[in-house]
Amino acid sequence: MSARLSRRLGSVTLVSALAIGGLGLTAGTAQAAGCDSPPLGSMCVHVRHSNGTYDWLGPWYYCEVHNIAQSDEVTWIRDNQYAGTKSWAYVDQNGGGASESFTARYYARPPWWDVAEMPGPYSIRVC
Repeated sequence: MSARLSRRLGSVTLVSALAIGGLGLTAGTAQAAGCDSPPLGSMCVHVRHSNGTYDWLGPWYYCEVHNIAQSDEVTWIRDNQYAGTKSWAYVDQNGGGASESFTARYYARPPWWDVAEMPGPYSIRVC
């Protein structure tokens, strides 16, 4: 892997971790622009925050679980993963108990968006 690519992927991981890690950071303008049309092999999620604001998180590239604050709600998924891959949504903060999977190039509401008795996903694994 080239040093340039390694630095780019490392910075994406750091920004994603900070945005999700409860440090009060959200996706910045550059990231949000990347979520208009996520790069191949990545995924973005649109979130409604508890304070009534909306934001894009991502793009995410790694096969790992990304946690969403329990007070927030995922409203849309833009998944531009490679063909043949699946991503998973989880209904608890610990990432256990996958609720539903979706295949590559999934552009829609998350699992259970319109089912009142089920929560929206709290975690999404990009893979």
